[in-house]
Amino acid sequence: MREQTANRVFDTANFIVLLVSTLICLAPFLHIIAISMSSAGPILSGKVNLLPVEFNIEAYAKVFSDASMIRSLGFTVLLTGLTTVLCMLMTIAIGYPMSKKKLRGRKAVMFVIVVTMFFSGGI
Repeated sequence: MREQTANRVFDTANFIVLLVSTLICLAPFLHIIAISMSSAGPILSGKVNLLPVEFNIEAYAKVFSDASMIRSLGFTVLLTGLTTVLCMLMTIAIGYPMSKKKLRGRKAVMFVIVVTMFFSGGI
């Protein structure tokens, strides 16, 4: 019975900590969204926090009416999707063989992987 109570206390505390952490991480995004949906006056006077003031979506209408922005957004989504698929395929292609203990050269390949994780080539 005592262990079950301890588990409940831990689960509750864990839930509260994760909830607060999530809210702290989401607050800047909510602030940016609120600014993007507010009119200029409240933004310049600093009245916008987490909720939009004087709701206005003219900026979105202007952005989405431009064909080049739609084309750029489509390219970004395509590039993100292709990069995700390519990275997953590469990870699977090296991950499965590396899981086999009898693979010859496994330590050398692992060394190369770890070194590239610590020392990036830069962009």
